[in-house]
Amino acid sequence: MTDSAKDTRDWIVAETLAGNPDAATLVFEGGKRRGFTKLARRSYANHPTVTEKIHEVIREVTQDCAPRSRTARLPSGDEFAVQGVPIQSGSGEVFGVQLWVGRPDEAIPPRRTVGTFCWNARTDTTIHGSRIEEDILGMKNPPASQERVIPQIFQFFEAFDKQPQYLEFVADLLEERLEDASRFGGEIDLRGDDHKLRRVFMTVRNASEAGGPVIRGLVHDISDIDAPQPTSDRQVVRETAALMSNSDRGVGLVDLRSGIITEWLVPPGEDLEAWTTEVPQIHPGDQRKYEETRLSFRSNGVRVAELILHVRFAHTGWIPVDVTITAVGRDGVSQGLIQVSKATAQALMDNGLSMW
Repeated sequence: MTDSAKDTRDWIVAETLAGNPDAATLVFEGGKRRGFTKLARRSYANHPTVTEKIHEVIREVTQDCAPRSRTARLPSGDEFAVQGVPIQSGSGEVFGVQLWVGRPDEAIPPRRTVGTFCWNARTDTTIHGSRIEEDILGMKNPPASQERVIPQIFQFFEAFDKQPQYLEFVADLLEERLEDASRFGGEIDLRGDDHKLRRVFMTVRNASEAGGPVIRGLVHDISDIDAPQPTSDRQVVRETAALMSNSDRGVGLVDLRSGIITEWLVPPGEDLEAWTTEVPQIHPGDQRKYEETRLSFRSNGVRVAELILHVRFAHTGWIPVDVTITAVGRDGVSQGLIQVSKATAQALMDNGLSMW
């Protein structure tokens, strides 16, 4: 059996991120990326009867949240087994289906490692499904809560060459510029808690839920298909930020369009330490000031800006925060370095009284 033939008998990964099993598409077929391809265009056993059984299995797996199987009998007398297993979200929804299609007497290989996440644009928090934290992020005993903020996830990133495009996708969602079920895909190299380097492929679509707009995603470990390449770029940035920080100021990376802090290079100090695991509420009276400051980097060529923001966490009152944002890069600035600390009395006086 050739390598390509072996690959075609590996598990297929189909996404159902739009919530409609009839709109499922093929994202991986063995070792081949298929990028939201119609299931009828798969490489192996590409017969209408088999395709019909695949769609039946996907519908049943999605409805029942349980494995299902069917047998496809062709007019020629040939038979193919079709098996499907759900890829479930943290809330139990089916975000995808792993499928195996082959001869009934063939050995079935182990399933692919595919996890899920769902990011809520309103709360700026992520819910992980099974397999993400233990099998992909290498956590031995992850916290009971599966809700995470973005810096808790991006701290594992070693390389993400499409990060600017993904943050544009996120910003478009926040600004209501995306149609439902718009899609995005990209490779990420992760350094897990177990220090193991993995390459994953992230497949996402946006959707509208009762709690607000969301991004649903599959995270597929493809290290055996496309080995990750060790790089020290992000680690150098993190270590440099830590060395340069000679105060209790937190230092992070902020997306200037959305305002989302993607990573804390140096965690905020006392009074603001909850920022590493929570998304604080920014006082409504400061929201416009924060937005206009970020816009000034992109439209007016501003390089450094200072302001006072009032934020609060789940168990605190309003805290005045001294914020400095510095542009990162020159052309088409999209990212900034943000420094935060609790504002001193002098800083508050220098900025004048806040009138909300």
